[in-house]
Amino acid sequence: MSDEHKRPYDWDGSYRRGQWDYLNEIGELPHYAIAAGYIHKLLRAGDLLDAGCGEAVLGDYLDLARFRYTGIDLSETAIAHASARLRCGTFLISSIESFAPPAGVRYSAIVFNESIQHTDTPLESIDRYREFLTTDGLIIVSLFKSPGEDDNGPRLTRSLAAQCASGRYVLVDRSQAISISHHRAWEIFVLR
Repeated sequence: MSDEHKRPYDWDGSYRRGQWDYLNEIGELPHYAIAAGYIHKLLRAGDLLDAGCGEAVLGDYLDLARFRYTGIDLSETAIAHASARLRCGTFLISSIESFAPPAGVRYSAIVFNESIQHTDTPLESIDRYREFLTTDGLIIVSLFKSPGEDDNGPRLTRSLAAQCASGRYVLVDRSQAISISHHRAWEIFVLR
């Protein structure tokens, strides 16, 4: 089947069926905790955008007295669960590709937690979102790494690393998060 005839993924239906419930499990803690750790260590406070937030699990790891949370996602069901979970953020139904912040709003941190790979043009999306950052703002990208994958990882991980090496992005730090017990691993990039 050609790309133009593919049906779009049913994000809302997948959340209604509970397909993403595992994101609340302890095996997912490493990548959320590391992303939140970078935010708390490198930023004092500010506005945070969780792009492709799902049910806003990242919010469980953040000091929401320091950071004003905004989450966007395509799924109405995910956004409903997110707003019930946090109750103190702003939640919008939007794709990563179509989102634009309100006039004058800039973010101290923008997080793509296993979401950027679901866009048609991930690097171009990162470039566009850099325009939404404050002067010292950060973009955090977490990408799932299949067990047993070499350190070069999947194509997007390799591409992002190459773009950092070429100077397209300033690499603040790069780390791996691993749940040995649950056989899950992630590459995490902190960019400017």
